Amino acid sequence: LFQTTRNATLAPKTEPIRTIQQQTFKEGRDLGLVAPPSTVNPTTGNKMMESLSGKVATQQAAASRNAPKVDDIARQALGLDKNVPLTKQTLKAVRDEAGKVYGKVASSGTIRADNQYIDDLAALTQGIDNTSFPKANVAARKEVSEVIDSLTEGEFKAADALKMVRHLRKESTTLYTQAKMSGGDPAKEALAMAKRDGGAALEEMIMRHLRANGQDDVASAFDAARQTIAKSYTVESALNPATGHVVGNLLGAQLKKGKPLSGDLRKVAEFSRAFPKAMEEVKSSPVSALDALVAGAGGYAINPALYAWPAARVGA
Repeated sequence: LFQTTRNATLAPKTEPIRTIQQQTFKEGRDLGLVAPPSTVNPTTGNKMMESLSGKVATQQAAASRNAPKVDDIARQALGLDKNVPLTKQTLKAVRDEAGKVYGKVASSGTIRADNQYIDDLAALTQGIDNTSFPKANVAARKEVSEVIDSLTEGEFKAADALKMVRHLRKESTTLYTQAKMSGGDPAKEALAMAKRDGGAALEEMIMRHLRANGQDDVASAFDAARQTIAKSYTVESALNPATGHVVGNLLGAQLKKGKPLSGDLRKVAEFSRAFPKAMEEVKSSPVSALDALVAGAGGYAINPALYAWPAARVGA
């Protein structure tokens, strides 16, 4: 009995099992993000406190605290100093700096496609193949096949490959925008994803070509540059140029559409999907209807003790 008790006493403590939402919250909290307590831990006390403070006001308080954190996370992802303003011009400058290595890549000669490249292109039709109805243009299957055919070449110049990557990335962004404006066109979204992934397959082929020719340093620099450039477009798509803020919910929307976010930007997007109200863009400060009613009736002048009500709400 003593041995059993002793073993139980010395047994290592285990971490409590977290739900997916709790794990998402923990990762966001590690980045400095916050969420209304009742959405994470819906205890009676938290619900009562939020009832006193006002649900909308609490959500906007969280969103106001998160906004500068999201901006800082975006700057860190792009290697920018904390005080650098987030503008389209800034993001273009980031891309121009990262793209300086592209000159070395462009002059690296002729690329010969390998089996991995062919397999990567074939994978673009995953999820839209329909063998029972091969003539049906399901999810832009015909257009996706045309993208694959346009990229299926035995060899090509590195400079031309870079131009094609830029072309595919630009067309992908345009299609995503069109799909969004049309309320989520699945065909446009499927084609946008195919062009994006086709460009990625081409970039991977370029890197294998560089390494095969002993240009590991150029390959590493190219890999870092393309990631930085991709992040800059992710940030730009979530940027409100009128305020200079990166909107967390717009990062979440990109993740929902299947954009390959990574690192801390992905954690922000996941946090936004889990706690959307805490990641909204704050454009106004709501006034409590009860506060407005009391003030309009001259309640504060009648009874100064009523000042305690808004003070209690703000404190809560």
